[in-house]
Amino acid sequence: MALSLPQFENIGLYYKGLCLRWEGRTEESRVLLGKVFEEGPVSYRARAIQLLGRTYLDKGNYEFARRLFTEAKHLSCRNEYSDPLALLQSQWNLGILQSVDGDHNRSAANFESLRSLVEVISSRHPSVWFDYQNSLAVELMEVGRIEEAERASRIALASPYARLYPEWSETARDLEKKTRRASSSVLSLSNCDLPHQSASKSQRPEMRPVAASSNIIRMQTGIRPESSTARSQSPARILAFRDRASTITSDDILNDPVYLEKRYQIMVTAAESMDFQLLDEMYAAIIRRKFSGNKPFGDQ
Repeated sequence: MALSLPQFENIGLYYKGLCLRWEGRTEESRVLLGKVFEEGPVSYRARAIQLLGRTYLDKGNYEFARRLFTEAKHLSCRNEYSDPLALLQSQWNLGILQSVDGDHNRSAANFESLRSLVEVISSRHPSVWFDYQNSLAVELMEVGRIEEAERASRIALASPYARLYPEWSETARDLEKKTRRASSSVLSLSNCDLPHQSASKSQRPEMRPVAASSNIIRMQTGIRPESSTARSQSPARILAFRDRASTITSDDILNDPVYLEKRYQIMVTAAESMDFQLLDEMYAAIIRRKFSGNKPFGDQ
């Protein structure tokens, strides 16, 4: 901000506005972001209006936030304003609003459609990939795609950034609760004395409504054709809902080529920024595994 060139001063104002939002000083943040939008460099105008939308989302003004995110999305796609990061952030926040509205199917579809853009941007901003996995896990959980949500959540938690994002652990805990509620169930039916098939209509048992839930199948009452002496003495086992043998383990995640590539990208970023602690963590995690695929940033 102290530089004499106006474009750099406005870039400084953008990041100061970002910090003020984190500190809860919303009105001051909005003033600076409005100045950046009006006078700042083209590449930061879409980001400014997107961040301005976040301040309204934080305060629960969802309708105005939606308008700002939509405008930022359109602005970031124009040739003179083209900004993939602002496009991603705007579309991401529109997905959050869809979730707030209870439209989890659209929100999940929205996040899935962002995967390619996230992969491109995370080559320069590695943390975006893992934050995306957590947001995707939340929406997949809401629409009942539990195993896919578990995989995405584990990718987020296996990252070196997990300690900085406590909400990722909260997502994993919510998934664990849902998994317990939907665990494998067994319904035992005792060998009650059903009438023989030749019994008259008046003698047949009356149909009773069965409570319906995600763990109960509505069954029709029927008459078994065999005699009572031929009936099995073993109870029936039905309603096996989840095959836990197919659950993805942490080792599956750690050996996933896509995950390893993201780790490698983090190493490159850490080296460039001289973050030696992070670089050491990434080196220890990746050097013991064979890196598969083409290495996009040079020799490992």
